[in-house]
Amino acid sequence: VRELRESGIVERFAKIGEIAPAFEALNAKGESIRLSDLIAKGPVVISFYRGGWWPYCCAEQVALQDILPSLRKKGADLVSITPQISSRIESNLKRYNLSFEILNDPGNRIAQSFGVAFEMPHYLREFYRGKGIDLARWNGDDTWSLPVPANFIVGTDQTIIYASGDPDYTTRPDPLEILEFLP
Repeated sequence: VRELRESGIVERFAKIGEIAPAFEALNAKGESIRLSDLIAKGPVVISFYRGGWWPYCCAEQVALQDILPSLRKKGADLVSITPQISSRIESNLKRYNLSFEILNDPGNRIAQSFGVAFEMPHYLREFYRGKGIDLARWNGDDTWSLPVPANFIVGTDQTIIYASGDPDYTTRPDPLEILEFLP
């Protein structure tokens, strides 16, 4: 966490008031989802997460599911973005009974555009492998790139109206805080 903070990644995060990077990605069913289509219907909450192998990420996705009805009452929607392959995404949707879109971000290209992607150092790769976590299998590539857990709200004009992320993967915003930023 210290190394990641010292890398300057926090300064590269997309910020409130900036135009959110446009993206298009596939959901677990292989359907193409575009940011422009999402925000045409209302604001969208975007949650970047590492993957279903990480308990903190799973807990956050469940907490976001809990506020989904309130988000939708405010005219907003929710989409999560992960480098996981589609079959892993589908498994997480079922396992945690999630009813929002989760998009596959191969190589973390969307996470990079939001400034939240980083490459895991070699010594951590070995540590994770020793714990049975092989990101190459989970993500379908050998980049060992991950997103910093981060949340954004993008308004209908594609402007970022909320931004939260922390290199400390245990620090996540309270989902109710996200609700407060929606009109």
